[in-house]
Amino acid sequence: LKKYLWSYAERTPFILQWTRPRGNGHLAIVERVGEYLIIYQASMGKYTARRTQTTIENLFSSNQAQTMTVYSEFK
Repeated sequence: LKKYLWSYAERTPFILQWTRPRGNGHLAIVERVGEYLIIYQASMGKYTARRTQTTIENLFSSNQAQTMTVYSEFK
């Protein structure tokens, strides 16, 4: 995943979707700024999104996530 994200220009947005075996999945927007990843996400029932720095490892460690899909090259 790191090699893929870093192959795009800095600040390229990616949509990440996590699916779970039960319950709701999760969507977030991720962009690379320099050597860092910034994730923009909100929680159900909350109206304010948050922006935090993250790592590749944290993207894969979502609680009970079944699969993660990365969407890029929006046209």
